[in-house]
This record gives sequence, structure tokens and C-alpha cells, in this order.
Amino acid sequence: MRKPLGYALAGVFAAFIAVGAQLKVILPFSPVPITFQTLFLYLAAGVLGARLSALSAMIYIMLGAFGLPVFAGGGGPLYLIGPTGGYLLGFVVAAFIIGFLIERKSRSLAWIFTSMFLGFLLLCAIGVVYLWLYYNVVLETPMEFLYAFTIGFLPFIPGDFVKCLVAAIIAYRVRGFLAR
Repeated sequence: MRKPLGYALAGVFAAFIAVGAQLKVILPFSPVPITFQTLFLYLAAGVLGARLSALSAMIYIMLGAFGLPVFAGGGGPLYLIGPTGGYLLGFVVAAFIIGFLIERKSRSLAWIFTSMFLGFLLLCAIGVVYLWLYYNVVLETPMEFLYAFTIGFLPFIPGDFVKCLVAAIIAYRVRGFLAR
């Protein structure tokens, strides 16, 4: 992909991630909502690759940090240090790893899906650890790690499995189209 086009697409995917943040389901037992952000994050990684998808996630986070209401709960720098800050950081890491895995190995549909699901697991690992630290260190409210895992990871497995599958199918087809 030529650089100007790639950078433009990174911006477009940042906008898609922002729109996905607005499509949310608030969970009464968790500070982490279910959103469609990850669908577009997985898609960015599958189409753009490691560097450009990580750039897309960074653009999205910078827009929110500067105060634009692109996060699921609004915007501003405090969202980066709030309970979902680890998930936002995880977006950049997961996008890079997913793109890296797809670039380095077979580009079969099964591998693209596997890469995306591994990225989801990594994103949640970062998010859950940060969530646990946020409550125990920042709020000084004791939270068991198992509880953080229960509210910050388990509810997202079914939906993100489906999002990875949908994103993998779309990315596989787009990559095939772009290869022509």
C-alpha cells in the first residue's frame, strides 16, 4: 500500500473506531462497556497491517485525549487514566500485534481470525491488569484480581469472538481485492 493512501486509511479507521465507540451497551456490573470499537480495530489491523493500524489506534486515542468525545464515555485526558485506560492502551498494542501476525504468516482466513482473537486476548489482558491496578492503587479500593477478570474479560468473549470472525472475513476479502 502506498504511504499517502495508507496514512489516509489510518485516519479513516480512527474515525470508524470512534463511531464504534458510540455503539455501546452499558454493563451494570462493569465500568467497561461493550462497544463496536474492537470490530473496527480488528478490521484496521487486518487491512492496514501492524504499523498503520497501530497509528490508527493512536490517532483515535489522541483525538479523545484532546477532548473530542470519541471514547465510549466522552473525551478528555482523564479517560486515559480512568478504569478503561488500559483497554485504550491495549488498542495500540493489539492492533500492532494482529497486523504483525498477519503480515508474517499465512494470510488464510483461519490465520487472520486466529491473529485477531489473540489480539483480543492481549487487549483484555492489558485492560484487566490496568483495571485491577486502577481500583487497588488509584482508588485505593480493594479489588480481587479474579473479580477484575470476571468483569473486565468474561462478558466480552462471545461478542468479540463474533467481531473477530466478521472482521476476519471482511479483511480476508479486502486483502484479496487489494492484492489484485
